[in-house]
Amino acid sequence: MADCRLLVGCDIDEDIASLFPLNLSGCLVALRACIDHSTKLSGVFSIAGVTFGYDRAVKAHRKWERILDGRTFHMTDLNAREGDFKGISDSEKHQIMVGTIDIIRQYASHVVAVSCDAELVADHLPTIARGNQDNQQMLAAFRSPYGYMCHLTMTALGGKANRSGRQSRRQISYIFERGDEGQKGLMRYLEFLQEGPEDRGIFLDSYSLASETVTPKDKMEGIFHAADLVAWEWGKHVERQRKNLPERKSMAALFGGNTALVESKHGQTLSNAEKCYFRHFRPEKLQHTLRFFRSALVAQSRDEVWAEFRAWEESL
Repeated sequence: MADCRLLVGCDIDEDIASLFPLNLSGCLVALRACIDHSTKLSGVFSIAGVTFGYDRAVKAHRKWERILDGRTFHMTDLNAREGDFKGISDSEKHQIMVGTIDIIRQYASHVVAVSCDAELVADHLPTIARGNQDNQQMLAAFRSPYGYMCHLTMTALGGKANRSGRQSRRQISYIFERGDEGQKGLMRYLEFLQEGPEDRGIFLDSYSLASETVTPKDKMEGIFHAADLVAWEWGKHVERQRKNLPERKSMAALFGGNTALVESKHGQTLSNAEKCYFRHFRPEKLQHTLRFFRSALVAQSRDEVWAEFRAWEESL
């Protein structure tokens, strides 16, 4: 049975509006981790974010809820026909995939996914920090693949928002689905940055972060499960390219063009003007950045941290 809120349009508008700043400016983004659960600590680790402006979010949400007919979207469940999707037919599954991908393409402001080989990140994550509070909070955020890859995703999304020409310095209200491993440390770090002095704002500016919210899966508004779909599709695309398998039609439809991965010094990339950006990072690039974090966390002074940061920037 369809969600009863579909019967009252103003309730939907209020639900979505409550997630935006009071002037209904900026974008919303949901971040969702997608892990190859068959290998746990290996395989492709993918994080995605999909942003919507307020007016588009309301329209997209109405369509999303109609297509899902009261179900809570989860790409793993849909693919395996489990949970809310147990027993659905081929045609129903196809209709859901076509409909949700069309919504993302039509209404999303930006679509970003980044990925890595999980074990290569895990082996180089920071494990120690000097006693000051800044370093301890950063360690809590970046000691997990989840926190580190969220940082990369938010930096990519923030860059797109900051180049949009809007006057607001921090435009994105981030929504995180509760429960991912490493999430608590990342949330504590984001809160710590916002409570601190202005010189802690460098990451907030790079993320274009206006606010963050952690929401249980069953309480998330429908369209903000779009990131789950994107993360899953991108992770599978990287895996299938490695195995020389045909691409999924859904990934081709999502990107809307040639999906052959382009090699660069940073990794394998798909980019579509200003809207879509997908990247699987080269191990050496991630390890280079992780070396900066490890060095910064044991630095004896802020001057040492800034020196490490400048050296890292110059070497990019």
